[in-house]
Amino acid sequence: MRQNLCPRCDSLLDANSHCNNCNYQVKVHCSHCGHFNIPTAKFCGGCGKGTTVSVRYRRKVNSLLNPFQQIKIKRFFAGLAFGTLLALFACTSMGMKYYVPELNETREKKQIVSALDESVMNSYILKNVNSDLEDFCLEREKTKVATCGELNAIVDILIKNLNHIAYRINKNKKPLDTALDYLDQQKCLKQSGNATRGTVALMLFAYLSDLFELQYKDFTKGTGYSDIPKFNLMEAPCSALKKHNIKIAISENRFGVNEEITLGELCEAAKQITALAVQRANEKAPDLTLPPEIIID
Repeated sequence: MRQNLCPRCDSLLDANSHCNNCNYQVKVHCSHCGHFNIPTAKFCGGCGKGTTVSVRYRRKVNSLLNPFQQIKIKRFFAGLAFGTLLALFACTSMGMKYYVPELNETREKKQIVSALDESVMNSYILKNVNSDLEDFCLEREKTKVATCGELNAIVDILIKNLNHIAYRINKNKKPLDTALDYLDQQKCLKQSGNATRGTVALMLFAYLSDLFELQYKDFTKGTGYSDIPKFNLMEAPCSALKKHNIKIAISENRFGVNEEITLGELCEAAKQITALAVQRANEKAPDLTLPPEIIID
């Protein structure tokens, strides 16, 4: 380790271990000939030997091998090290998880089919959501482009009808009270103008994460959409909607993040979310999907 302070006056030494204050020069004793050298010297000024083991080793190698042989040896060992690391990485990554696409797809399809059985479709919760959506769209055309305000209104309809399920079933997460609360929480959400498919995906994923207690890390393994690369901001939201069969993508292979979405598509997405919530309630707390008792005095 190089000395930084002058042993005579405690001033800082320069790069050559020379003191500019008292002109003292720190020198190192050569173990072979006894000559004194500055600490940064690689070779002794008296005998010419290397001052460190690494310098003496490199000098010996240079005397035995020409530069071309040295380059070949370096490339050989570099390739050997890289190949070993690559083999280790391949073996460990293959052992981490065994993924069976056909089994996973079959399981998802069964979940979707079961979510739309007769008991779900006849649920009073789904009927209430359908009624609220119809009332909301009464003076609006479903084929027109939806606005961010209409998106927020539809999310508020879901919150009004579904939050009580999460309050009863959920263990770790509880949905927020209004769509405006999600706007305040998610700073990247678009708050005005026409709603895009990307804006809808972010808003619905934020709500579904609380409603169904979804984990972000479970939806970061690719979406299957050509316009959404891996590790993109939209990867998890779009993947989650796709796995839950909530269809707001422009096609099977392209999501269309910046494309506009119609009010009718928003309503269909809201109905699918309601059906999944009712199915979840049927499995964990069937009494939640029963209509409230009407007491007549």
